[in-house]
Amino acid sequence: MTIGSDVLIGPNLCIYGAGHPVESPIDKHIGESVSIGDGVYIGGNVLIRYGVTIGANSIVAMGSVVVSNVEPFSVYGGNPAKLLKRTA
Repeated sequence: MTIGSDVLIGPNLCIYGAGHPVESPIDKHIGESVSIGDGVYIGGNVLIRYGVTIGANSIVAMGSVVVSNVEPFSVYGGNPAKLLKRTA
């Protein structure tokens, strides 16, 4: 896992570094790193799935479930988290 500089993280952040594919929950396991860029703000009670990159200077709204990459300079929120707004 990589966390950049000037990152603000709200309470109860959960980062999952491993999981399994839906079609084979017992036989296979997937482990992938999570990367959080510089200047990111992550609200409280956020879940981040393995393999996700959160781009620099982005915001993840509280309670979001992040299952795919977050673009830099953007705001994501929801379950699953979706692009809500670009900031630059």
